[in-house]
Amino acid sequence: METIMTNQQILEMLSENEYILFYTLDDDPNNEELRAAHKSIKQALIDFAHATGCRLN
Repeated sequence: METIMTNQQILEMLSENEYILFYTLDDDPNNEELRAAHKSIKQALIDFAHATGCRLN
């Protein structure tokens, strides 16, 4: 049986990954690849929230 995520679950997953990358980057602030990954996931989180109307509680 296939499990389908809701938009809210997807938003929360994006948020969790943004959180992880934020603190990983904080530990290694000169890592440009981490900086790019964090910037990308943060933008994806914002774009997804705007596209779906979902919000984090």
